[in-house]
Amino acid sequence: MKLRMYRGDDVPENEIASFLSDALMECDRAWESGKDALVAKLLATMLDIIFAPKRIQVTDPDSLSGDSLMELLNESRAYRQITEHQQRIHTARLGGPGRLLILHPHNDTFIKIHAEELEQTGWKITWLDTKTDSWFAAHANTRTIVRLAIMNSRGNAPRVPSHVANLIADADAIWIEWGLAQAALLSQYRLNKPTVIRIHRYEAQTQWPLLFNTAGFDSITYVSDWVRRVAQMHRPELAEMPSQVISLGVDSRCFTTDKTPAAVRTLALVGWNRPVKDPDFALAILDRLLEKDPSWRLLLVGDEPDTNTEWGRRLVKRVGSHGESVENLGFRRDIPEVLKRVGYILSTSRLESFHSAVIEGAVTGCVPVVRNWPDVKHLGGAASIYPKEWIVETPEEAAARILTNQPPSEKARVFVTETLALNRINHQIEDLFYRKNLEGHHR
Repeated sequence: MKLRMYRGDDVPENEIASFLSDALMECDRAWESGKDALVAKLLATMLDIIFAPKRIQVTDPDSLSGDSLMELLNESRAYRQITEHQQRIHTARLGGPGRLLILHPHNDTFIKIHAEELEQTGWKITWLDTKTDSWFAAHANTRTIVRLAIMNSRGNAPRVPSHVANLIADADAIWIEWGLAQAALLSQYRLNKPTVIRIHRYEAQTQWPLLFNTAGFDSITYVSDWVRRVAQMHRPELAEMPSQVISLGVDSRCFTTDKTPAAVRTLALVGWNRPVKDPDFALAILDRLLEKDPSWRLLLVGDEPDTNTEWGRRLVKRVGSHGESVENLGFRRDIPEVLKRVGYILSTSRLESFHSAVIEGAVTGCVPVVRNWPDVKHLGGAASIYPKEWIVETPEEAAARILTNQPPSEKARVFVTETLALNRINHQIEDLFYRKNLEGHHR
């Protein structure tokens, strides 16, 4: 049972399927005979093959649906045994602010502003970057996690390592930011602390949620409903877990509604260096507007595309062809200052889990123009997050919305401050750890 090696990634899908089918048969035989080391080796190898970046596109939420290799995996008795839902015995909740340990894999972008606000309300925050922690670097891998999952499924729960015990000793509660390898690893241990995992878009298309031990944490938080639907579709056992959709928040205190005179003819797209952001859609909107009035401008904010790719070279050329109508501001840390120049904030992506730039623009009074993200439209997409009037299907609809809505938009600003304000979102986060939110499934 050997997979013939090819140069690069050019291995025919049918040959991979044949290899995995044979491997699964051997894996299940090993499971029945108690050869757990072999089970761990085979399952880990299969997961790494199935979720190889060239196979599963994390920007395509449907890339796992109907996937022939996933179907093979789901037929494995060994795999089903280690992923079977286990009911957690709920840990005691807090009566008020306590000591919160936040773990993240070198990316605290989305949780940092919430943590700062939590500290203002009495929480004591401790941070751990699992990417730079030597123990996590050595253990947060597929094979180790599968081995621990096998132990749990056999009724032989692994002991909490001393390193982890020391980390959580002074914590009253645990927040795991990003449902990646570090989350799957920690879920295999009984930490006996209220523990919440937050899943963004990216993780839903990786092997890690498949390896969560559902008895190892109290709740999963998703940044949007379509992300929850995708995660639960690929790992149905997650639907048995208490879960919530808690959107990302915005700190309105960091922004102002002040606008320059030119803002009434200025659009902005924040993030444009990847195909998933589809800046061509933004340029198409601009073209429609320029037909009406040559004073319209588009600001592009963020890193430039990689011009070593054909897509990047073509896009940069197209941007350049617009002359002074398009201004590339590059990466900026002073987004509140940039937004003073902007009257219309765009989201032109093929998919997003939330798109924080939209609410940051809206809270300053920008008119939001949000494409109905086509790759997740069938899952609810942008229309399940934002008001209907913000949503457009085509560049023509976007241009019409822009031409009939003058900034500043007080209605958009009020929507954000009343539903997505940082303090409001933080109350939802705190409730996950408080006694008043102990039981039940939150779907």
